[in-house]
Order: sequence, then C-alpha cells, then structure tokens
Amino acid sequence: MSTITSVSTATQPTLAGLSRNDSYLPTTRVLELSRLPMLIMVVVNVIFFVAYWLPELARGNDDPLLGQLAPLASAAFATGGEAWFSTQRSTGTWLLIFGLAIAVLIRSRHWVARLILFPVAYLGAALVLVMIFGVIIRGELFGTLLSVLLGVVWVATAITTTWRSLWQNIDDLPDRRPPRIWPLVLACVAAVIPLAVGRAVFAPELRQAAADLAVSGSAMRWAALFTEATPRLYLAGVGVLVAGWAAWRLLPGRRPERPAGTVVALLIALVLGMGGIGMTAAQLAAQRTEQIRSGDPTPELLFSCVSWRQPGEGPARTLVVHGAGCQQLSGFTGYTPTTDRALGYSISPVKASLPGGPEIASDVISASYGEILVIAGTDRFDDKANRIVGLRVTDGTEVWSFPCAVESGRGASLELRFAGAPDGDDPTAGRLTDRGESESVVAVCGGVTKTLDPRTGAEQ
Repeated sequence: MSTITSVSTATQPTLAGLSRNDSYLPTTRVLELSRLPMLIMVVVNVIFFVAYWLPELARGNDDPLLGQLAPLASAAFATGGEAWFSTQRSTGTWLLIFGLAIAVLIRSRHWVARLILFPVAYLGAALVLVMIFGVIIRGELFGTLLSVLLGVVWVATAITTTWRSLWQNIDDLPDRRPPRIWPLVLACVAAVIPLAVGRAVFAPELRQAAADLAVSGSAMRWAALFTEATPRLYLAGVGVLVAGWAAWRLLPGRRPERPAGTVVALLIALVLGMGGIGMTAAQLAAQRTEQIRSGDPTPELLFSCVSWRQPGEGPARTLVVHGAGCQQLSGFTGYTPTTDRALGYSISPVKASLPGGPEIASDVISASYGEILVIAGTDRFDDKANRIVGLRVTDGTEVWSFPCAVESGRGASLELRFAGAPDGDDPTAGRLTDRGESESVVAVCGGVTKTLDPRTGAEQ
C-alpha cells in the first residue's frame, strides 16, 4: 500500500496587495492599540468634567490647556451641555462614542459587529478631518494644536487597528477579562474625580454657586468647596464610581467565576454610598447653596475688619472691609462678590475726636445715612484720621470725599461728629446731634469747621 503526499505551492491570499506577513500584528497588540482612541477621548473629557464641576480649581474658558483640548471635548457629557469654547462642537461627543465603539467591537466574535468597525472608524476619521480643516480655515490652528495632534493619533490608530482586525483569527481572541480595579482605585485617589461626580449627581446647584464665586481674586472663592458637604460628596462620588465599575463587571461575558464579592460591592455602593451618604450630602449641599446665595459672608472672611449690611428683604447685601491693614473693600450679594477694590487707606484703627471734645473710642468711625456710609480713614503711620468719605453700601462706590491734611508733629487730628444719624446718638462712636440739627457731618480740619451733607458731601 502506498501513500500519496500532496504539497501545495499556492501563494497565501492577499488583500489590497498586502500579504499577511506584511501587515499582520499580533492580536494582543491590535487590541491594545484599539483602546487608544477611547483613552484619548476619555482623558480629555474627564479633564473638562472636573473643570466644569469644580470651577474653583479651574479658569474655565480662560484656561489655555482647556482651549487646546476644546475641539475634542463633549459639551453633552463633560460640561453640562454648555460649550465653553467656540471650537467645542458636537465632534467631541461623536469621537467619544466612536472611540468606545471601536474598543468594544474589535473584540467581538460576530462578523456583523466586526464589519461595523469600518463605517465607525471612517466616520470618526472624517469628523477629525472636518475638525482640522475647520480650525485651519477659522485661524484657530495654533490655539487648538494639541487637539489636532491627538486627532491625528485617533485617526491613525482607529484606521490601522480596524484594517489589521481583518487578519485576526477569531479563535485567537483572548477571553474578556473582568475590568481591572486599578483604574477605579486611581480615580478615587485622585479626589477631584469622585468629588466632581458627587456634585454632578447629588449637588448640581452647588456647582453653579461655586461658579458664581470663582472670580479671580474673590475673597469667597473657596466657600463652596471648604464646607461640611464636601467630604460626603466625595464619598458619594466614590459610591457612584464603585457602583458603575461593579455593574460593568457583572455584564455577560465579563462576569467573574465568583461574582459574590462584586455583587456585595455593588449593593454597598448603592445602599450606603449613593443612598445613605449621597442623600445626606445632597441635603448639606442644598443648605450650603442657600447660604451662599443669600447669607452674610462676613464670618467666613479672613482678616475681616468691619462690615455693614444694607437693610431690606432678600439676599444679604453686605459691604466688608478686610485684609491686612483693613484697606480692601468688597461688596457682596449673599456670598457673590459684586465689587472688590483697594481703598488706598485704612479704616481701622482710626483716631479722631469730637469737635472740642474727647477722643472717639471706636476703632471704626462711621455712620450710615440710608444707602450712604460715611466713614473716616487714614493713610498715616500714627492712625490719625485725615479724610472722610461717603460710600454707597450697595456697591462700595465712593460718592464723595473730604480730605484733611494733618501736619506731623502738631498732635492735632481731624475732628468730626455725625449729626442726625438714623442709628441714634452714641458719642463713643462719634454720633452726636445738637438740638434742631438735621442730618449732617461736622468736620473740623485745621481749625476750620465744615458742615457736609452726608449723602452728597456738599457743604451746607
């Protein structure tokens, strides 16, 4: 009996002129590269997400890094539907979706799903090209150069891995591994991510209050962050992240052989993290939001010297002098700054005397006449008053000023008294009214007596 052996001399099939040996990449390498478009989009959108929900830590649309990344950022997913930049269009949303789809579809064992890879990759590539041509035509290339470079990487890896998947043997695809825990741990350690998630889910109104306070140089910039609600919002955000990770891990095809630990983690995250801690965080955040919108910020200001609150209903309107030397004037509606400027002189401590009488005992010498606050100030080393100013309580605007130069070494200082003040007489505070005297400010400078209208500064 003889055996016939047949040796085939046929060449290996080719596609588009490329042989398997020329273009083949190991399956594991293709899978690794296929995650890069997704990774680019996730990182960019996480940066925007944190910047949006924690405005205290970012500069918003003034941040040059965010401006560079803006074309890749999804307004729908990252910035609450708001477009911070003119370059932030729907491109980022679709590229994020396409990046996630490529990472999932390239692992599929179904031929229909694997064919869908091609329109997904090419649509993404077309979007990137449109984005690049758009920023070039509008003259925004240098302001978005980082997005352009990342977009090129997105296209190169998406198209390359999609084509290389044609030569993949489906039997070579490794089994799906359960989601790794280290990204979850890293996100929780980077406290800003769960805190931003906590605000987004449980305290969106606190984010707007924080944005109103996040003004450059604002004395209350951190009022929405340094609060009792912040630790709970962080823990609630951790609960949301853990619940999402556990739910993803329990999906069919990803479920571990022993899912009991993952199920327990999911239940704890839902009941304790999102239920107990989350609801408490929401209540505290709501209380803090109301306080920020309508409360008096004076107790929380560092180096606060004196404050005046305008009477009336609604949010507190407060004028505060604070800072080193009591020379910084800030106006607030609630905690929101309405004005902030340097006075150029101190209002506490200030030394002055009643005309022909004793020294005024108060460190701050002032009286309110409706919307006008009349106050004595000094820029001298010996703290002797050398000016009287009238400030509008609503916005801190200086309505009028009466300067009084006091010569050094003479021992004399500006003498003054407030007549007809609505708060009533108090000689220790400089308020003293003679019989029949109307509202006025009596000032004696260099032996010359002036009677001034407290609302306009005009001489009566």
